[in-house]
Amino acid sequence: MIVDYNRNMGGVDHLDQFRGYYNVGRAGRKWWKYVLFGLFNFAMVNAYILKCLANRPLPSNQREWSLLTFRMAVMHQMCDNFSSRKRAAKGVDP
Repeated sequence: MIVDYNRNMGGVDHLDQFRGYYNVGRAGRKWWKYVLFGLFNFAMVNAYILKCLANRPLPSNQREWSLLTFRMAVMHQMCDNFSSRKRAAKGVDP
């Protein structure tokens, strides 16, 4: 059993390693926030791993994305066309 664990433990170790690089949430009093941020981190790392596996083998003129570059690209796509400025309602005079 120990030999089997040592042979197959690489996936969990890589996930914890990647998750620890750019942790989104912090521990706090609200347990559900910790769980939500943990699931978000797992989803981001899993998506990164799947993207890396899907693009193999890479062309010789292309480099693999780093985890930070991938996370930034996902965040930019999620926040695309978002503006925090409030717009005036049409037909209403200020």
